[in-house]
Amino acid sequence: VIIGDYYLWEPAKNDEMRLEKTFLGKIHQQFENCQNQFLFNLNKLRKNYIWCHIYKYDLVQQVDFQLRARFEDIFFITELSLKCHSYVYLAEPFTNYRSRPNSSTTSKKCRSCLNDFLTAFIDRREKIQSINMPISKKAYMDYKLYNNYVSALKNIKNDKILKHDEKMELMKYIQANFQSSYEEIYH
Repeated sequence: VIIGDYYLWEPAKNDEMRLEKTFLGKIHQQFENCQNQFLFNLNKLRKNYIWCHIYKYDLVQQVDFQLRARFEDIFFITELSLKCHSYVYLAEPFTNYRSRPNSSTTSKKCRSCLNDFLTAFIDRREKIQSINMPISKKAYMDYKLYNNYVSALKNIKNDKILKHDEKMELMKYIQANFQSSYEEIYH
């Protein structure tokens, strides 16, 4: 896998593009994916995007792509990381990405959006638990996964468009369907 950065353009905030890093590590050095260091590193910055990397065709053929799921990038990157043998970070932007304020990945205001988002990280945790990774790294991954859960809750709470009843309904849905899974991660 060749890892690149991207330019982010958020027209709703400003009309400038800014460089977004997707990886923390040495540049132009090939790494072996020992103990899934590839996913561990991507998880540090919470950059789960599939469109800012270059993949070998035969590697992509080994990964099942989640059809009809939002946040399919999270599922894809998790699965790909288990099959990837090596990677290199070039620290160069591969694409320009335009963010839309009400896209499904930025709003997360409906049950199905929240379901896909939170399920993707539960899936990631299940896969991480089955691989050879030091317990300290697994604990850090759990910390980052739990942060995604908390982030979803905060986004609902701080949303300026949702009515109070709508927020409460979404919170009840999360509590009923995800709270126990994420409490297990927390403890």
